[in-house]
Amino acid sequence: MHLLIITQQWAPEYGIPQLRGAWMVRELTQAGHTVSVVTAPPHYPTGRLLDTSPEYQPGAVAEGPSGELIYRSHFREHTPSIPSRIADQAVICTSSVRQALLAIKHRKPDLILASCPPLPAAFTAHTVSSMKRIPYVVDIRDSWPDLARYVGISDYILLGRTAPTRRGQLRTPAILAGAELFGKALKDAAGLITTSSIHSGEVALRYHKPTQTLSNIILEDAAALAANHRASHPSISNLQAGSHETKDAEAPDSIHSANEVDAIAITGSQEKPRAQTTPNAQTAATASPLGRRLRVLYAGTVGRAQGIDNVIRAANEASTLGYPIDLKIVGNGTHLKVAKALAQNLGVSVDFPGRVAPEIVRAHYDWADVALVVLQDWAPLRLTVPSKTFQVIASGKYVVGALEGAAAEIITKLGAGSVVPPMQPEALAAEFARLAMHPEDLSKNAHGAERIAAEQVRLNSGYEFTRFIEMLAARR
Repeated sequence: MHLLIITQQWAPEYGIPQLRGAWMVRELTQAGHTVSVVTAPPHYPTGRLLDTSPEYQPGAVAEGPSGELIYRSHFREHTPSIPSRIADQAVICTSSVRQALLAIKHRKPDLILASCPPLPAAFTAHTVSSMKRIPYVVDIRDSWPDLARYVGISDYILLGRTAPTRRGQLRTPAILAGAELFGKALKDAAGLITTSSIHSGEVALRYHKPTQTLSNIILEDAAALAANHRASHPSISNLQAGSHETKDAEAPDSIHSANEVDAIAITGSQEKPRAQTTPNAQTAATASPLGRRLRVLYAGTVGRAQGIDNVIRAANEASTLGYPIDLKIVGNGTHLKVAKALAQNLGVSVDFPGRVAPEIVRAHYDWADVALVVLQDWAPLRLTVPSKTFQVIASGKYVVGALEGAAAEIITKLGAGSVVPPMQPEALAAEFARLAMHPEDLSKNAHGAERIAAEQVRLNSGYEFTRFIEMLAARR
Protein backbone atom coordinates (compact mmCIF):
# COMPACT_ATOMS: atom_id res chain seq x y z
CA MET A 1 0.00 0.00 0.00
CA HIS A 2 1.13 3.55 -0.72
CA LEU A 3 -0.11 6.48 1.39
CA LEU A 4 0.07 10.21 0.61
CA ILE A 5 0.10 12.47 3.70
CA ILE A 6 -0.90 16.10 3.29
CA THR A 7 -0.02 18.44 6.13
CA GLN A 8 1.27 21.97 6.65
CA GLN A 9 3.64 21.11 9.54
CA TRP A 10 6.53 18.66 9.36
CA ALA A 11 10.12 18.14 10.51
CA PRO A 12 12.54 19.85 10.97
CA GLU A 13 9.88 21.87 12.81
CA TYR A 14 9.38 20.58 16.32
CA GLY A 15 5.97 20.02 17.89
CA ILE A 16 3.20 17.51 18.45
CA PRO A 17 1.86 17.57 14.84
CA GLN A 18 5.36 16.89 13.53
CA LEU A 19 6.06 14.11 16.05
CA ARG A 20 2.61 12.61 15.42
CA GLY A 21 3.23 12.57 11.66
CA ALA A 22 6.66 10.99 12.10
CA TRP A 23 5.09 8.27 14.28
CA MET A 24 2.52 7.51 11.58
CA VAL A 25 5.22 7.22 8.91
CA ARG A 26 7.33 4.88 11.07
CA GLU A 27 4.39 2.60 11.81
CA LEU A 28 3.36 2.40 8.16
CA THR A 29 6.86 1.80 6.81
CA GLN A 30 7.59 -0.80 9.48
CA ALA A 31 4.43 -2.59 8.31
CA GLY A 32 5.88 -2.71 4.79
CA HIS A 33 4.00 0.23 3.24
CA THR A 34 5.43 3.27 1.47
CA VAL A 35 4.65 6.93 2.16
CA SER A 36 4.88 10.27 0.37
CA VAL A 37 4.37 13.58 2.17
CA VAL A 38 3.28 16.96 0.83
CA THR A 39 4.07 19.73 3.27
CA ALA A 40 5.29 23.31 3.56
CA PRO A 41 8.87 24.49 4.05
CA PRO A 42 9.70 24.75 7.78
CA HIS A 43 8.39 28.11 8.99
CA TYR A 44 6.36 27.36 12.12
CA PRO A 45 5.93 29.18 14.46
CA THR A 46 7.90 32.27 13.37
CA GLY A 47 6.29 32.60 9.93
CA ARG A 48 9.76 32.82 8.35
CA LEU A 49 11.88 30.08 6.76
CA LEU A 50 13.72 28.28 9.56
CA ASP A 51 16.31 26.39 7.52
CA THR A 52 18.01 27.28 4.23
CA SER A 53 19.06 23.70 3.44
CA PRO A 54 18.16 22.73 -0.17
CA GLU A 55 15.83 19.91 0.88
CA TYR A 56 13.58 22.34 2.77
CA GLN A 57 13.09 24.93 0.05
CA PRO A 58 9.83 25.48 -1.87
CA GLY A 59 9.48 22.90 -4.62
CA ALA A 60 12.13 20.58 -3.16
CA VAL A 61 11.73 16.80 -3.16
CA ALA A 62 13.80 14.85 -0.63
CA GLU A 63 13.80 11.58 1.30
CA GLY A 64 12.84 11.61 4.99
CA PRO A 65 14.31 9.56 7.87
CA SER A 66 11.88 6.64 7.43
CA GLY A 67 12.25 6.51 3.65
CA GLU A 68 9.22 8.72 2.96
CA LEU A 69 9.45 11.04 -0.06
CA ILE A 70 8.77 14.65 1.01
CA TYR A 71 7.45 17.25 -1.45
CA ARG A 72 7.70 20.88 -0.27
CA SER A 73 5.05 23.39 -1.33
CA HIS A 74 5.43 27.16 -1.50
CA PHE A 75 4.48 29.38 1.44
CA ARG A 76 4.03 33.03 2.37
CA GLU A 77 5.83 34.65 5.28
CA HIS A 78 3.33 35.65 7.95
CA THR A 79 2.92 37.49 11.23
CA PRO A 80 0.92 36.25 14.27
CA SER A 81 -2.23 38.00 12.98
CA ILE A 82 -5.08 35.81 11.74
CA PRO A 83 -5.35 37.47 8.27
CA SER A 84 -1.63 37.02 7.69
CA ARG A 85 -1.69 33.38 8.75
CA ILE A 86 -4.78 32.67 6.64
CA ALA A 87 -2.98 34.14 3.61
CA ASP A 88 -0.03 31.82 4.24
CA GLN A 89 -2.32 28.80 4.60
CA ALA A 90 -4.09 29.70 1.35
CA VAL A 91 -0.77 29.82 -0.51
CA ILE A 92 0.27 26.47 0.98
CA CYS A 93 -3.11 24.94 0.15
CA THR A 94 -2.97 25.98 -3.52
CA SER A 95 0.66 24.99 -3.93
CA SER A 96 0.07 21.68 -2.12
CA VAL A 97 -2.49 20.67 -4.75
CA ARG A 98 0.20 21.07 -7.43
CA GLN A 99 2.76 19.18 -5.36
CA ALA A 100 0.28 16.41 -4.59
CA LEU A 101 -0.48 15.95 -8.29
CA LEU A 102 3.28 15.73 -8.91
CA ALA A 103 3.61 13.11 -6.18
CA ILE A 104 0.70 11.13 -7.63
CA LYS A 105 2.31 11.27 -11.07
CA HIS A 106 5.40 9.62 -9.60
CA ARG A 107 3.34 7.05 -7.69
CA LYS A 108 -0.41 6.91 -7.24
CA PRO A 109 -1.43 6.37 -3.59
CA ASP A 110 -4.11 3.99 -2.39
CA LEU A 111 -5.21 6.53 0.24
CA ILE A 112 -4.62 10.19 1.15
CA LEU A 113 -4.30 11.29 4.78
CA ALA A 114 -4.85 14.95 5.69
CA SER A 115 -3.62 16.12 9.11
CA CYS A 116 -5.48 19.12 10.58
CA PRO A 117 -5.24 21.82 11.82
CA PRO A 118 -4.35 23.88 9.87
CA LEU A 119 -7.68 23.21 8.19
CA PRO A 120 -6.60 23.81 4.54
CA ALA A 121 -4.84 20.44 4.52
CA ALA A 122 -8.32 18.89 4.35
CA PHE A 123 -9.27 21.20 1.48
CA THR A 124 -6.18 20.06 -0.45
CA ALA A 125 -7.00 16.40 0.19
CA HIS A 126 -10.62 16.93 -0.85
CA THR A 127 -9.58 18.65 -4.08
CA VAL A 128 -6.99 16.05 -5.04
CA SER A 129 -9.35 13.22 -4.10
CA SER A 130 -12.04 14.62 -6.39
CA MET A 131 -9.59 15.07 -9.27
CA LYS A 132 -7.93 11.65 -9.03
CA ARG A 133 -10.70 9.56 -7.41
CA ILE A 134 -8.57 8.55 -4.45
CA PRO A 135 -10.21 8.17 -1.00
CA TYR A 136 -8.92 10.23 1.89
CA VAL A 137 -8.96 10.16 5.68
CA VAL A 138 -8.77 13.24 7.92
CA ASP A 139 -6.70 13.27 11.12
CA ILE A 140 -8.51 15.84 13.32
CA ARG A 141 -6.34 16.99 16.22
CA ASP A 142 -8.88 19.57 17.41
CA SER A 143 -12.65 19.79 17.63
CA TRP A 144 -13.19 21.69 14.41
CA PRO A 145 -15.49 22.82 12.83
CA ASP A 146 -17.30 23.41 16.13
CA LEU A 147 -14.58 25.72 17.46
CA ALA A 148 -15.19 28.28 14.72
CA ARG A 149 -17.97 30.21 16.46
CA TYR A 150 -15.87 30.54 19.64
CA VAL A 151 -12.67 31.76 17.97
CA GLY A 152 -14.40 34.77 16.46
CA ILE A 153 -15.53 36.12 19.83
CA SER A 154 -12.54 35.26 22.01
CA ASP A 155 -10.49 38.39 21.33
CA TYR A 156 -13.00 41.08 22.19
CA ILE A 157 -14.31 39.21 25.25
CA LEU A 158 -10.78 38.91 26.63
CA LEU A 159 -10.23 42.62 26.09
CA GLY A 160 -13.42 43.41 28.02
CA ARG A 161 -15.39 44.63 25.02
CA THR A 162 -19.05 43.95 24.46
CA ALA A 163 -18.76 43.71 20.67
CA PRO A 164 -16.04 42.91 18.14
CA THR A 165 -14.12 45.55 16.20
CA ARG A 166 -14.96 46.21 12.57
CA ARG A 167 -12.07 43.97 11.55
CA GLY A 168 -13.45 41.26 13.83
CA GLN A 169 -16.89 41.62 12.28
CA LEU A 170 -15.36 40.98 8.86
CA ARG A 171 -13.14 38.14 10.07
CA THR A 172 -15.80 36.06 11.82
CA PRO A 173 -17.85 35.27 8.66
CA ALA A 174 -14.64 34.16 6.94
CA ILE A 175 -13.81 31.82 9.82
CA LEU A 176 -17.34 30.39 9.79
CA ALA A 177 -17.22 29.90 6.02
CA GLY A 178 -13.93 28.04 6.33
CA ALA A 179 -15.39 25.86 9.07
CA GLU A 180 -18.35 25.01 6.85
CA LEU A 181 -16.00 23.92 4.07
CA PHE A 182 -14.06 21.85 6.57
CA GLY A 183 -17.30 20.16 7.65
CA LYS A 184 -17.97 19.31 4.01
CA ALA A 185 -14.49 17.77 3.75
CA LEU A 186 -15.23 15.61 6.80
CA LYS A 187 -18.54 14.45 5.31
CA ASP A 188 -16.82 13.32 2.10
CA ALA A 189 -13.91 11.57 3.84
CA ALA A 190 -13.58 7.79 3.85
CA GLY A 191 -12.75 7.85 7.57
CA LEU A 192 -11.74 10.07 10.48
CA ILE A 193 -8.99 9.94 13.13
CA THR A 194 -9.37 11.85 16.40
CA THR A 195 -7.40 12.31 19.62
CA SER A 196 -9.97 10.95 22.10
CA SER A 197 -12.60 8.24 22.25
CA ILE A 198 -15.20 10.87 23.20
CA HIS A 199 -14.48 12.83 20.03
CA SER A 200 -14.41 9.66 17.92
CA GLY A 201 -17.87 8.73 19.14
CA GLU A 202 -19.20 12.21 18.43
CA VAL A 203 -17.89 12.43 14.85
CA ALA A 204 -18.90 8.85 14.09
CA LEU A 205 -22.51 9.71 14.93
CA ARG A 206 -22.42 13.03 13.09
CA TYR A 207 -20.71 11.95 9.87
CA HIS A 208 -21.46 8.20 9.85
CA LYS A 209 -17.84 7.36 9.14
CA PRO A 210 -15.37 4.75 10.40
CA THR A 211 -13.25 6.35 13.12
CA GLN A 212 -9.98 5.63 14.87
CA THR A 213 -8.65 7.15 18.09
CA LEU A 214 -4.98 8.11 18.12
CA SER A 215 -4.05 10.08 21.22
CA ASN A 216 -1.56 12.92 21.30
CA ILE A 217 0.80 11.01 23.58
CA ILE A 218 4.23 11.55 22.09
CA LEU A 219 6.63 9.52 24.18
CA GLU A 220 9.78 10.71 22.40
CA ASP A 221 9.22 14.16 23.84
CA ALA A 222 7.47 13.44 27.13
CA ALA A 223 9.80 10.67 28.29
CA ALA A 224 12.88 12.79 27.63
CA LEU A 225 11.38 15.57 29.73
CA ALA A 226 10.65 13.18 32.59
CA ALA A 227 14.06 11.48 32.40
CA ASN A 228 15.77 14.84 32.65
CA HIS A 229 13.64 15.78 35.65
CA ARG A 230 14.37 12.54 37.48
CA ALA A 231 18.10 12.84 36.79
CA SER A 232 18.12 16.34 38.27
CA HIS A 233 15.95 15.38 41.26
CA PRO A 234 16.46 11.74 42.34
CA SER A 235 14.08 12.28 45.25
CA ILE A 236 11.15 14.44 44.26
CA SER A 237 9.97 14.55 47.86
CA ASN A 238 13.07 16.54 48.79
CA LEU A 239 11.70 19.51 46.84
CA GLN A 240 9.23 20.27 49.61
CA ALA A 241 9.85 20.72 53.29
CA GLY A 242 8.26 17.93 55.29
CA SER A 243 6.76 16.24 52.22
CA HIS A 244 6.33 12.52 51.64
CA GLU A 245 5.93 10.48 48.49
CA THR A 246 2.35 9.59 47.67
CA LYS A 247 1.54 6.00 46.72
CA ASP A 248 0.43 5.35 43.16
CA ALA A 249 -2.87 3.95 44.35
CA GLU A 250 -3.90 7.13 46.14
CA ALA A 251 -7.15 8.54 44.82
CA PRO A 252 -6.68 11.78 42.87
CA ASP A 253 -8.41 15.00 43.77
CA SER A 254 -11.65 15.75 41.97
CA ILE A 255 -13.07 19.05 40.77
CA HIS A 256 -13.07 21.77 43.38
CA SER A 257 -15.83 24.27 43.98
CA ALA A 258 -14.99 27.87 43.11
CA ASN A 259 -16.13 29.08 46.54
CA GLU A 260 -14.33 26.58 48.80
CA VAL A 261 -11.26 28.49 49.92
CA ASP A 262 -11.04 27.76 53.65
CA ALA A 263 -12.01 24.09 53.35
CA ILE A 264 -11.61 22.43 49.98
CA ALA A 265 -13.87 19.41 49.71
CA ILE A 266 -12.42 16.62 47.61
CA THR A 267 -15.53 15.27 45.98
CA GLY A 268 -15.69 11.59 45.29
CA SER A 269 -12.51 10.63 47.16
CA GLN A 270 -11.91 9.26 50.65
CA GLU A 271 -9.77 12.24 51.65
CA LYS A 272 -11.34 14.61 54.15
CA PRO A 273 -11.33 18.37 53.55
CA ARG A 274 -8.36 20.09 55.13
CA ALA A 275 -8.91 23.21 57.16
CA GLN A 276 -6.89 26.16 55.85
CA THR A 277 -5.90 29.43 57.39
CA THR A 278 -5.37 32.60 55.42
CA PRO A 279 -2.19 34.36 56.52
CA ASN A 280 -1.34 37.93 55.78
CA ALA A 281 0.22 38.28 52.31
CA GLN A 282 3.46 39.61 53.80
CA THR A 283 3.91 36.51 55.96
CA ALA A 284 2.65 33.95 53.46
CA ALA A 285 6.12 32.68 52.51
CA THR A 286 7.03 31.81 56.11
CA ALA A 287 3.50 30.61 56.95
CA SER A 288 3.58 27.99 54.19
CA PRO A 289 5.41 24.73 54.93
CA LEU A 290 7.28 25.34 51.68
CA GLY A 291 8.98 28.31 53.31
CA ARG A 292 8.57 30.26 50.09
CA ARG A 293 6.02 30.99 47.40
CA LEU A 294 4.49 28.19 45.37
CA ARG A 295 6.13 28.03 41.93
CA VAL A 296 3.58 27.65 39.13
CA LEU A 297 4.45 27.01 35.48
CA TYR A 298 2.43 27.18 32.30
CA ALA A 299 4.43 26.02 29.26
CA GLY A 300 2.63 25.95 25.94
CA THR A 301 0.67 27.96 23.44
CA VAL A 302 -0.67 31.30 24.64
CA GLY A 303 -3.61 31.33 22.27
CA ARG A 304 -7.33 31.83 22.13
CA ALA A 305 -8.26 28.34 23.30
CA GLN A 306 -6.09 28.38 26.42
CA GLY A 307 -7.60 31.36 28.28
CA ILE A 308 -4.34 32.35 29.95
CA ASP A 309 -6.10 35.34 31.48
CA ASN A 310 -7.68 32.82 33.87
CA VAL A 311 -4.21 31.96 35.24
CA ILE A 312 -3.21 35.60 35.68
CA ARG A 313 -6.45 36.46 37.45
CA ALA A 314 -6.01 33.38 39.67
CA ALA A 315 -2.50 34.55 40.61
CA ASN A 316 -3.96 37.91 41.57
CA GLU A 317 -6.71 36.23 43.62
CA ALA A 318 -4.21 33.93 45.36
CA SER A 319 -2.21 36.96 46.45
CA THR A 320 -5.38 38.56 47.81
CA LEU A 321 -6.06 35.39 49.82
CA GLY A 322 -2.56 35.61 51.31
CA TYR A 323 -0.88 32.98 49.14
CA PRO A 324 1.10 34.85 46.46
CA ILE A 325 2.70 32.59 43.86
CA ASP A 326 5.69 32.78 41.55
CA LEU A 327 4.24 32.40 38.05
CA LYS A 328 6.00 31.64 34.77
CA ILE A 329 4.23 31.57 31.41
CA VAL A 330 6.57 29.99 28.87
CA GLY A 331 5.46 30.10 25.24
CA ASN A 332 4.11 32.30 22.50
CA GLY A 333 0.82 32.81 20.74
CA THR A 334 -1.83 35.23 19.57
CA HIS A 335 -2.78 36.30 23.10
CA LEU A 336 0.68 36.78 24.57
CA LYS A 337 0.57 40.58 24.28
CA VAL A 338 -2.89 40.67 25.81
CA ALA A 339 -1.76 38.41 28.68
CA LYS A 340 1.19 40.71 29.40
CA ALA A 341 -1.08 43.74 29.39
CA LEU A 342 -3.52 42.07 31.79
CA ALA A 343 -0.71 41.15 34.18
CA GLN A 344 0.51 44.73 34.15
CA ASN A 345 -2.97 46.16 34.71
CA LEU A 346 -3.61 43.84 37.67
CA GLY A 347 -0.14 44.34 39.10
CA VAL A 348 0.64 40.63 38.91
CA SER A 349 4.31 39.74 38.62
CA VAL A 350 4.69 37.16 35.85
CA ASP A 351 7.85 35.89 34.16
CA PHE A 352 7.29 35.69 30.38
CA PRO A 353 10.37 33.98 28.86
CA GLY A 354 8.58 33.55 25.52
CA ARG A 355 8.99 30.50 23.31
CA VAL A 356 12.12 28.54 24.19
CA ALA A 357 13.89 25.41 22.93
CA PRO A 358 12.75 22.04 24.36
CA GLU A 359 15.89 21.62 26.46
CA ILE A 360 15.24 25.03 28.05
CA VAL A 361 11.62 24.07 28.77
CA ARG A 362 12.93 21.19 30.84
CA ALA A 363 14.86 23.61 33.01
CA HIS A 364 11.64 25.54 33.66
CA TYR A 365 9.90 22.31 34.72
CA ASP A 366 12.76 21.64 37.13
CA TRP A 367 12.08 25.05 38.70
CA ALA A 368 8.33 24.50 39.13
CA ASP A 369 6.26 22.93 41.90
CA VAL A 370 3.07 22.90 39.84
CA ALA A 371 2.49 22.58 36.08
CA LEU A 372 -0.73 23.83 34.50
CA VAL A 373 -3.01 22.61 31.72
CA VAL A 374 -5.68 25.22 31.03
CA LEU A 375 -8.46 25.67 28.49
CA GLN A 376 -11.38 27.96 27.82
CA ASP A 377 -14.86 26.95 28.93
CA TRP A 378 -15.88 26.04 25.37
CA ALA A 379 -18.00 22.95 24.78
CA PRO A 380 -15.91 21.63 21.81
CA LEU A 381 -12.74 21.67 23.92
CA ARG A 382 -14.22 19.02 26.21
CA LEU A 383 -13.94 16.48 23.40
CA THR A 384 -10.19 16.55 22.81
CA VAL A 385 -7.05 16.14 24.92
CA PRO A 386 -4.36 18.82 24.49
CA SER A 387 -0.99 17.25 23.78
CA LYS A 388 0.50 19.28 26.62
CA THR A 389 -1.58 17.21 29.06
CA PHE A 390 0.62 14.17 28.49
CA GLN A 391 3.88 16.15 28.44
CA VAL A 392 3.01 17.84 31.72
CA ILE A 393 2.09 14.56 33.39
CA ALA A 394 5.32 12.97 32.17
CA SER A 395 7.33 15.80 33.74
CA GLY A 396 6.64 14.36 37.18
CA LYS A 397 5.31 17.66 38.46
CA TYR A 398 1.98 18.04 40.24
CA VAL A 399 -0.58 18.86 37.53
CA VAL A 400 -3.41 21.32 37.99
CA GLY A 401 -5.93 21.25 35.17
CA ALA A 402 -8.35 24.13 34.75
CA LEU A 403 -10.59 22.40 32.24
CA GLU A 404 -13.37 19.85 31.73
CA GLY A 405 -14.00 16.79 29.61
CA ALA A 406 -11.56 14.27 28.15
CA ALA A 407 -8.40 16.01 29.37
CA ALA A 408 -9.75 16.33 32.92
CA GLU A 409 -10.53 12.61 32.91
CA ILE A 410 -6.92 11.81 31.93
CA ILE A 411 -5.46 13.89 34.79
CA THR A 412 -7.87 12.36 37.28
CA LYS A 413 -7.53 8.79 36.05
CA LEU A 414 -3.72 8.87 36.16
CA GLY A 415 -3.68 10.45 39.62
CA ALA A 416 -1.44 13.22 38.31
CA GLY A 417 -2.90 16.09 40.32
CA SER A 418 -6.20 17.91 40.56
CA VAL A 419 -8.81 19.54 38.34
CA VAL A 420 -10.79 22.74 38.80
CA PRO A 421 -13.52 24.20 36.58
CA PRO A 422 -12.28 26.17 33.56
CA MET A 423 -12.21 29.99 33.57
CA GLN A 424 -12.97 30.25 37.29
CA PRO A 425 -9.93 32.04 38.75
CA GLU A 426 -11.29 31.80 42.30
CA ALA A 427 -11.26 28.00 42.08
CA LEU A 428 -7.75 27.96 40.63
CA ALA A 429 -6.51 30.36 43.31
CA ALA A 430 -8.05 28.15 46.01
CA GLU A 431 -6.11 25.19 44.66
CA PHE A 432 -2.87 27.18 44.72
CA ALA A 433 -3.59 28.05 48.35
CA ARG A 434 -4.27 24.42 49.26
CA LEU A 435 -1.03 23.22 47.69
CA ALA A 436 0.99 25.96 49.37
CA MET A 437 -0.27 24.77 52.75
CA HIS A 438 0.01 21.04 51.94
CA PRO A 439 3.18 20.59 49.86
CA GLU A 440 3.27 16.88 50.64
CA ASP A 441 0.67 16.53 47.89
CA LEU A 442 3.12 17.89 45.31
CA SER A 443 4.83 14.50 45.03
CA LYS A 444 1.61 12.81 43.87
CA ASN A 445 2.73 12.72 40.22
CA ALA A 446 6.28 11.53 40.90
CA HIS A 447 5.78 8.51 38.61
CA GLY A 448 4.05 10.42 35.81
CA ALA A 449 6.46 9.26 33.12
CA GLU A 450 5.78 5.59 33.86
CA ARG A 451 2.04 6.22 33.82
CA ILE A 452 2.27 7.97 30.46
CA ALA A 453 4.37 5.13 29.03
CA ALA A 454 1.69 2.64 30.05
CA GLU A 455 -1.02 4.89 28.69
CA GLN A 456 0.70 5.16 25.30
CA VAL A 457 0.84 1.37 25.02
CA ARG A 458 -2.87 1.22 25.86
CA LEU A 459 -4.07 4.09 23.65
CA ASN A 460 -1.75 4.14 20.64
CA SER A 461 -1.46 0.84 18.87
CA GLY A 462 0.60 1.00 15.71
CA TYR A 463 -1.01 -2.26 14.65
CA GLU A 464 -4.55 -0.89 15.00
CA PHE A 465 -3.63 2.36 13.25
CA THR A 466 -2.10 0.49 10.32
CA ARG A 467 -5.09 -1.87 10.14
CA PHE A 468 -7.44 1.11 10.02
CA ILE A 469 -5.50 2.73 7.16
CA GLU A 470 -5.36 -0.59 5.27
CA MET A 471 -9.10 -1.08 5.72
CA LEU A 472 -9.92 2.34 4.28
CA ALA A 473 -7.55 1.86 1.35
CA ALA A 474 -9.13 -1.52 0.54
CA ARG A 475 -12.60 0.06 0.25
CA ARG A 476 -11.82 2.03 -2.92
